[in-house]
Amino acid sequence: MAKSDLFHWFFHGGPREEYANCNYSYHGDSFYSYATTIGVKMVDDNGENWLAISAYSMSNTTCNHISKLRAACPYDNFLAVPINVGDRLYDEKDVAYNFLEWARNQKDRSFAKGENRHDFIRIHDAFKTFELKFVKAWTQMDAWRVASAELDMIRKAVDEKEQRLKESKERLLNRTDEEIEAARAKREAAAERKRVRDEAKVAEIMGMPYLERVRLLFDIRAINERPYHISKDAWALAQQKMQESDETRAYSFMWPEGDGVRTSQRVYVPSDDVKKAITLYVKTRKVLGTVIGGFTLVGINEKAVRVGCHLIPMENVKAMAEAFGIAWI
Repeated sequence: MAKSDLFHWFFHGGPREEYANCNYSYHGDSFYSYATTIGVKMVDDNGENWLAISAYSMSNTTCNHISKLRAACPYDNFLAVPINVGDRLYDEKDVAYNFLEWARNQKDRSFAKGENRHDFIRIHDAFKTFELKFVKAWTQMDAWRVASAELDMIRKAVDEKEQRLKESKERLLNRTDEEIEAARAKREAAAERKRVRDEAKVAEIMGMPYLERVRLLFDIRAINERPYHISKDAWALAQQKMQESDETRAYSFMWPEGDGVRTSQRVYVPSDDVKKAITLYVKTRKVLGTVIGGFTLVGINEKAVRVGCHLIPMENVKAMAEAFGIAWI
């Protein structure tokens, strides 16, 4: 087990005690970066799972922890919560308290800077989502309705300021319709030339053998193996193209590595577990509940399989079957 697996074990259960001395850990429904909560598992009034996750990065290391926690989360619902260094949150009531404390600090806040306005809009949107989904949590706080009304007034003023600045910028440019149209046409022509170049490179990437392609695209350690004549933008477009799915969650991928299988979520599982699951599916089509490296297979259809937080395209499963010498029927 690698240290990074703790992010996945938080959602699926596992031996967290093995790395009790890490600078990240979890206990119960709370995940910590050092001594600060950065994520809380919650269930809303309708029984849906949510991850309340810190809206602030606090430091480079904690920012990295937040990104990994979000990537490992199997839930479709996220809530950006104002969490400061040292805060300890355990459930939705603590989340409500943090929102309320944040609301109290907005009254005297300056919104002259754009970054302050945008930060307010982002957190206020999360505040209103929490208000809608977790009624049982905030209704126990007498001050909540007052704070909510005050925030709505601030939001109205912030939105009006954003609109005035937008109109002012347009007036300052003071360009004729012909000049605006010429500049637009020039930008569009340059963008079209770049799009054509990038699409040609994306086609080259997509022509690579499947497992080699996913490794080069999604294994950060393989970045130096990428052909230099293909631009970063083309690689990013190829990643986006491969990750597109019919669900709210983007596709994850897997490829063979040593005696195991590595995934784009930085999980490493035994090859035997993957082989057994694929063989069972090929023979019986009955694999729901199968455990692969500690993660449970919870869904499968003709397009994809869902294992823990991974939504893996069936094309990837077929490529792995071929690599293992399993005949696909």
